[in-house]
Amino acid sequence: MAGREEIPDSWEQLDGEPDITNDPVEDSAAEVPDGETPDTADSSDDSYEDPEEEASLRPNSAVFNSPRRLSSDEDDSVKDIADSESGETDCEMEDEDDGEISSAAKLCVKHLPADNHIKPEWVSLLHDFVDSELFIIDGDSLLLELLSEVNLDWSSGGQYLHFIFLLERFLHTFHQLGGIFHIVFLRDMHALWTGCSSMMLAREVMILHLQQNTPYTVTTHIPSADSPDWREYLQKNRPAFVAISDGNQNLPLGLPKKAVVSVFKTLLLHVLSGGVNCVFMSEIEHTATKAFGFYLECRPHKMRLWFEAYFSRYREEGQHPSMLSVLQHNKTEDCKNKEQLRGKVMAVKQLGPSLPGGVRDVVTVLACAQVLDQGLTTADAQITEDIVRLFLLHVVLLRHLSLKQRAQQLRDFNRAPFSFPDELLSHVMDQVQVHMVDILQECGNLVGEMETKFLCDIMDGRLFLQLSYLILEAHSRGQQASLLSEDLCCELEDLWSIVTDISQSDLGPAIPVIVSPVDRTEGKNHPTDQQEQNAHSVSDQLKALGINSRAAFFPVSNQLVDVFAGSVNKCLTHLDRTDREVTAAITENQDFDETYHWHSGKPLADDYDNTKDNFNHEQLPTDKWERMKVLKGKQKFSRHMQSYGESLEGPGFQKVPIVVRQKSDQKQEEKERKKKERQEKAKTAKQKTVKKSNKDLIKEAHKKKEEEAKTSQMLQQWQTLKASLKSSKAAKSIQELERFLERCGREQVPLVGTEVQINILQHKLDMWKVQCSKGGGDSGDSGHPNLKTAVDIVQTVSNIVDKYGQHLKPKQKQDLAGALGLLGLSDMVGYMDADMLSEGGEQSMLAEGSKTKTSKRKDEDMKKYSVQMSSNRFQLQHMGHLLKREGRQDADPRVQQFIPDTWQRELLDAVDNNESALIVAPTSSGKTYASYYCMEKVLRDGDDGVVVYVSPTKALVNQVAATVYARFSNKTMPDGMSVYGVFTRDYRHNALNCQILVTVPQCLEILLLAPHRQKWAQKLRYVIFDEVHCMGSEIGAEVWEHLLLLVPCPFLALSATISNPHDLQSWLQSAKDFQKQSDGQAKQKKKANPQLYNVRLVVYGERYSDLEKYVYLPCSNSQDSLVPMHPYSVLTLKQLQDNFDNPEGAFPRDLTLSPREALQLYDTMAKVWPERDSLKALEADAYRGFTTRDRLLITKAQARKYEADLKRELLTWLTEHQLEKVDCVLGMLNSHMVMQQSTCAQELKPVDITSRVFLKDQIVELLGKLKQEDKLPALVFTFDRGLIKDLVDIVDVTLSEMQMETLKNMGVTQSSIKKDRAMIRKVEKGKKTCTR
Repeated sequence: MAGREEIPDSWEQLDGEPDITNDPVEDSAAEVPDGETPDTADSSDDSYEDPEEEASLRPNSAVFNSPRRLSSDEDDSVKDIADSESGETDCEMEDEDDGEISSAAKLCVKHLPADNHIKPEWVSLLHDFVDSELFIIDGDSLLLELLSEVNLDWSSGGQYLHFIFLLERFLHTFHQLGGIFHIVFLRDMHALWTGCSSMMLAREVMILHLQQNTPYTVTTHIPSADSPDWREYLQKNRPAFVAISDGNQNLPLGLPKKAVVSVFKTLLLHVLSGGVNCVFMSEIEHTATKAFGFYLECRPHKMRLWFEAYFSRYREEGQHPSMLSVLQHNKTEDCKNKEQLRGKVMAVKQLGPSLPGGVRDVVTVLACAQVLDQGLTTADAQITEDIVRLFLLHVVLLRHLSLKQRAQQLRDFNRAPFSFPDELLSHVMDQVQVHMVDILQECGNLVGEMETKFLCDIMDGRLFLQLSYLILEAHSRGQQASLLSEDLCCELEDLWSIVTDISQSDLGPAIPVIVSPVDRTEGKNHPTDQQEQNAHSVSDQLKALGINSRAAFFPVSNQLVDVFAGSVNKCLTHLDRTDREVTAAITENQDFDETYHWHSGKPLADDYDNTKDNFNHEQLPTDKWERMKVLKGKQKFSRHMQSYGESLEGPGFQKVPIVVRQKSDQKQEEKERKKKERQEKAKTAKQKTVKKSNKDLIKEAHKKKEEEAKTSQMLQQWQTLKASLKSSKAAKSIQELERFLERCGREQVPLVGTEVQINILQHKLDMWKVQCSKGGGDSGDSGHPNLKTAVDIVQTVSNIVDKYGQHLKPKQKQDLAGALGLLGLSDMVGYMDADMLSEGGEQSMLAEGSKTKTSKRKDEDMKKYSVQMSSNRFQLQHMGHLLKREGRQDADPRVQQFIPDTWQRELLDAVDNNESALIVAPTSSGKTYASYYCMEKVLRDGDDGVVVYVSPTKALVNQVAATVYARFSNKTMPDGMSVYGVFTRDYRHNALNCQILVTVPQCLEILLLAPHRQKWAQKLRYVIFDEVHCMGSEIGAEVWEHLLLLVPCPFLALSATISNPHDLQSWLQSAKDFQKQSDGQAKQKKKANPQLYNVRLVVYGERYSDLEKYVYLPCSNSQDSLVPMHPYSVLTLKQLQDNFDNPEGAFPRDLTLSPREALQLYDTMAKVWPERDSLKALEADAYRGFTTRDRLLITKAQARKYEADLKRELLTWLTEHQLEKVDCVLGMLNSHMVMQQSTCAQELKPVDITSRVFLKDQIVELLGKLKQEDKLPALVFTFDRGLIKDLVDIVDVTLSEMQMETLKNMGVTQSSIKKDRAMIRKVEKGKKTCTR
């Protein structure tokens, strides 16, 4: 249509990206992903099975294959199609398929996104969605998935018991993996199954079975995915995703493929447009611990544009864009008289308790009565009556036959001597199932009052056909009466009597089952028993496989082999143990090392030898220039590793010299260390009881004199520095004073350090006054001072009190109190000292020249410079990252850089004792330091020991290798040895001649399992497993388990995310106990460094730094483009209710709050319920945990307790059924971010703020904002390497342009830059010449 806007054929076009593919053609090779083979009959994949071809090979497929026929016109159309079946082409097949759907469906198939434009990701469904545990399973998608099961025979009328088994197995697997889900059946989706009565019945049975016999939540009241009820349901439950079908399964017979694809693609579009992600049902795979599937993320911007275009196209066609419109208006034929049906239901309901099958028997007799009441010809009526009696008999047998008895080979009706007319049999059974569906829908109240456990086995099509064959055969021989027992006859007569009572037709007796005469079918004789003709012995099968009959096996018998091999082991030819030739060929107690290929005789090389060695010291080129080139490359590599390592360790890092200790030195150091500890303890005890001697007094006097001299010297330097900084700016003066303060340690000159700190505080106060006078700072909002300076002031006061508190003079204490008073934080003064409450210090900080001020002027200054909040709120809001932890204060001689905590000392003790340890601590908590301490210990102990650092990824291998090089490369190694080495699948470097090997699990397994690498394995002293929780993954997990069992030395296992550390430690300890038993005490005594087989468990749960989440949403009306996202804003009321009784807590463990977020939670709760008394006690200024502290600042432990009390209060609201208030709190925490997200999306149209285009456009502004907020450096994570490359290019180009602009403003030209570079190269070349 001219002038009409074209609807995009792909979602990618909405982002402005070109469409690289043509319109998809069904079953074409263009739609097949790379590396996959299309599902065609000509495919080389032997595992492919065409469901239609498989059904055509079944002898009874003609009985129930055809769709349900509702009128004579439909019967004629089906016959016409059947008559032309032999000569139809593919195009005709497509036309026939199109006939099953409406023109709306054709539009849907044409304009819905093609499969090759849908780009889902393969994810772990239950582990990648920790923000919301609930997900939704579309019931009709699940029904289609189950009906597409290869092993389910649906062509014979339906195997409902097998179908329900597959259903429960699928759901039970999700439930066992911890999944929480709802099953939703949309009412409009029933139109999809109206063409096949057995599938309609399967849908009804599935719904009722799930509702009555399972604990799962089933929803059936929602009309469709475009209804308000659906949107309300999503808003209430907020699912993580919806599991839905893509309609591309091997469809069961009777379903039009294009109709199915159009319906489920339309449903997919509606779900995505509602802001919910999707997972494709057909590709879900379960493992022992996880469930994987293809996950399609919702893109609201694209979905909205496409949905609008989709609606407009439908409106132009004059159709309603609902899922129901894509099918023909094909409804199930209703009963002629609904009131009559309800009357029969009530009549049978009175007999319900006497029916052993419960609901199944009620539905069966009602459906049979409805079929018999239909107007048929006299001849057809008698045969229909026989078929109905056979159906009732088959229902009776369902209660008596076992599954093994029902699992019989199906007879071939085409070759039977007698049979019913195929069309009539198919029609009658089809009508029975139709009426079963109508009855199940009508008698909903009946289901809840009767037994429903037999509903899952409502009928068995295969059993019915088999029974029909047997009864017909017996009827032809006059032996019907002898087939049925007396009990079966009685039960059949009971059911038939009910049918007779409620039916309006004159019916005969229940026995005999078949009354009407049947004609003999002229055909082939019955097939013989193929099992006996095709039976082969084990030896014949071996010969058929080409196995030499002279081959024999050595007899092996143990519990595993006997169970696994079974009777097969007895059929094989075995060697004789008493034969000398046999025993001579077997070498016992000797390691086998296969060093040659069995077929070529060439030397066998393992994966280590096949890995590329970039720096082979033993094979330097003989050519002078080539050798120089190789050596030059090694130098470049060393410089690269050095700079890389220094960048990781930070500026100012100094290497610790490592000197190898002899064994005698080690013993001596250990003795001296223990002796020193004893002396310290004795000295401490002696000081408590004995007076000091004259010698001690002389030493103390001498030491005091030295300190006074040092203090006098530093005071002179301090006076000189202070005089030189009088005319300097505050920022520059602070930098100079901080450098000077580094030379004034607390132990050396605390008096000078105190004055320097006071002077720094004075300069920061001056900066604060200037900012308040100007009305803003560098990074503060307009009209408001930069509170970062106020934070620095409070932090400086806290440092002075903590470090120099005992050396403070009264005047200095008053100055500190005045600084806090200047900020309006006078309530903090009470936590320092009583004599700090004087107003003099406050006045000295406020005015430098004036000694007196009026009270009014003073109040104005206090209001001008105040932060306008209490001290507790100020600390929680702005100083959360500076709150101090309560750690140990005593130093550890093994650690020079910091004072380790108790749990860190326990790790060091484990390494000193050669013990294994499992360490579970959060990221950045310091657990990696134990690995470096372990490396340093092995390096000091000698040149032979080896430490292996196992990293899960190659990227981390390079990082650890650079860090090791930066820390330990100064150790002098023997010729041919290296400090560190690397071994990955891509390359290796000094792997076997190093002391610290950095590798990945697979490569270490290669070395440990190779027989000719065992000498190297004996050198192992420690193995460090980083990110050991990878052993819980599905891919490569077994390698981690192998290594933990194979390592012949102690190990350190590091992780931050192990939920059950005690179970893992128990398993590791059992492995070490077994290793101890295997090694034996005699062998252990020979080792130089015997290991202890104990596995320590060290668990530490406190993060050193809180994690706060921000969302980048640039808006013109807000300067805060980094919008904080509260962790509880992603929670729902239902999620808290579901997890309320969880032993681990209703709140997810990973959603911890920072002090600022805890304060935000309180403020929100106070707005929702301000009059609650228990909540008033949690106000920051009134909270008892803060008011009773003995330090100037709130500690991190106190902030954690405050967070726990707030959580407890919120959960108390739940127990008191204040659900609306809890839901309001969660909504208010999310309101600001949602509002700014909406504003940002409107301003940046047509760019989608969730797309790659937005990230590319905003990456430079985002980095600028992070720099402004002092949040750099930063890491950018994404799974798309192409996107990372694009972002790097954008940043690189932007920085280059900024650099050129800066140089241009400085007057520097490109020619001058080239000249300078040439001069530098010339100077460097001259230095090299002089060196030579």
